[in-house]
Amino acid sequence: MRLYIVRHGKAERSSDSGRDQDRDLRARGHRQAEFIAESLAADEHVPGLIVTSRFNRAFDTARAIQHAVGCPLHTDPLLETDLPVSNAVTVVQRVATRGDVRALAIVGHNNQLTEFVAMLGSGHNDVDGHYLRTGEAAVFDVLDPDALPTAASATFRAFLRLDDGEGD
Repeated sequence: MRLYIVRHGKAERSSDSGRDQDRDLRARGHRQAEFIAESLAADEHVPGLIVTSRFNRAFDTARAIQHAVGCPLHTDPLLETDLPVSNAVTVVQRVATRGDVRALAIVGHNNQLTEFVAMLGSGHNDVDGHYLRTGEAAVFDVLDPDALPTAASATFRAFLRLDDGEGD
């Protein structure tokens, strides 16, 4: 199964409500989301399902992908902020055991997603020490969902991020 681990696009520092979950994407975040969406739509392994955090910035990033690839989108509280990497692993394993999804995109937050990428890509020069930035996706082929999140369970393929000349 192809796995896209997507960190939401660049978001506002705060929201009108003051709640973290209500932070919206900045204009740059929307451009990043569109870039990832177009990249995934052009891949030979187009996502058949997107699972995302319910937080605005992640959900809006996931919606951009959904519009580009036309697959179902589900929210899952296991992908929200300040949660352990084991929650993201649970989401992927749950989908993998269904057997009907050949490519999955999960959209969420750090540190959970950077830790997941680090575990899957351990020992791969392009992954070791890599911090998943806003608006970035890591692409893996999951070889053994039951062995997640070990490096032997997946093969690293690429990082995808809009290079628009702006800083992080």
